[in-house]
Amino acid sequence: MVEKIEFSAITTPDTNSSVRIIVDIPGTATQKAYQDTLRDLSKKQSIPGFNSSSNKRIPEQVLVGYFGEGVIKGSTLELLADTAIKDAIQSADIKAIGQAKLIEEAEKILLRLVPGEPLQLEVKVDVWPNIKFTGDYTGFTIAVQSEPLDQSQYDATLQRLRERAVVSVSAPENHAANKGDAIIVDMSPFEVLEDGSRGDPLPQLAGGEDLEIVLEAEKFMPGLIDGLLGIKVGEMREIPVQFPDKLGGEANVLAGKKAVFDVTCNEVLLRTLPEVNDDFANSIRPGLTLAELDKEILSALNSEGDKKKFEARDKALEAALLERIEAEIPETLVIERARQKFAIMMADMKSQGQQDDAELRKMITPENFNKYKEVVRESTTKQLKVSLALSMIAEKEGIELDQGEIEDQLELIRAEVKGEEFDEAVAKERIEATLQKNKASFSCLLLTL
Repeated sequence: MVEKIEFSAITTPDTNSSVRIIVDIPGTATQKAYQDTLRDLSKKQSIPGFNSSSNKRIPEQVLVGYFGEGVIKGSTLELLADTAIKDAIQSADIKAIGQAKLIEEAEKILLRLVPGEPLQLEVKVDVWPNIKFTGDYTGFTIAVQSEPLDQSQYDATLQRLRERAVVSVSAPENHAANKGDAIIVDMSPFEVLEDGSRGDPLPQLAGGEDLEIVLEAEKFMPGLIDGLLGIKVGEMREIPVQFPDKLGGEANVLAGKKAVFDVTCNEVLLRTLPEVNDDFANSIRPGLTLAELDKEILSALNSEGDKKKFEARDKALEAALLERIEAEIPETLVIERARQKFAIMMADMKSQGQQDDAELRKMITPENFNKYKEVVRESTTKQLKVSLALSMIAEKEGIELDQGEIEDQLELIRAEVKGEEFDEAVAKERIEATLQKNKASFSCLLLTL
């Protein structure tokens, strides 16, 4: 390893929160790096005619002949660049992020590299951005409009509660199932081949014995409910269907397939939804009245409305901050955040069944990531600016995080993953970033009032 290189370095600010560093490396350092490279290579590789355990020095011309001049000079350049640039960054007290990159192509530098002769290297490295406030981050006003309660949400919530309390009784003999009834069936799916003939049975993810099916079209795939209307106890039907192109989880193996269901009806049930009164409320929770149930539903919906209002508030605050800050965001941070978003998008597509593993692997390419990065560049840059600004506000306002709160959130994650491994360090970092952002936003709002 090159030790204590004596060199001179000149740093110049560059675009997008980066600096250029010109490093002049003396001939003594290039010679030493070359000799160190020869020694390291001779130890790592057994060379015919020489015993690696011996202290006998292998002649330089033998090493050059065996490894090739290009390999040796390339390793020498890596050693010089790594040590000299690292020392230059430390000496200049540069808060570098990411790896420094050579401005000139390595092949051209190798043509200039002569052991014992001086060598000049020029590199570019991203640095931690400097956030400049062009105005106060307090004293401004943001307006957030509250959305009125959506009556349809209230009605849908009440309907779901009624569905849970539905009363089902066996239908009279020879009753033909109508819309709104429920049927108990044995159901077996088979694939339909291209020629229209019946193929092998499909996974029982879509079938089974004694399944309850409520005859409401919106609850099942198109065609199935229509094919079951009018069925009677003991009757068997063949119902052709086509699975949706997008299915989540294990059911993704059925996506887009044509199938036929063999369905045998075991029982028809008449379903009666309860009237909305105090008895209905009491069935949900003993002692609950209809008036109290109404308040609880409204409270839950208002909480959801408050959540949306706070999200709108945060967006308005972020927009106001963006108008008051100047910052150049380095490419390293943009790439890092875009990679996180890209990974989340791929994971979501897998969990939602939009793509299978083979299709996802085809999508995860450098070309596709670079296209995605450009699509999200503007939004990512804005998010990074706001995040950095809020971190600075938190520091200025002396905001401290509650370690107990951080640990509580980690415990929630541990409970959710149920023993599966996860990166606690990364999770903790994200929790801290979120808490700091929330506390800084709240502090900014308090100071604004």
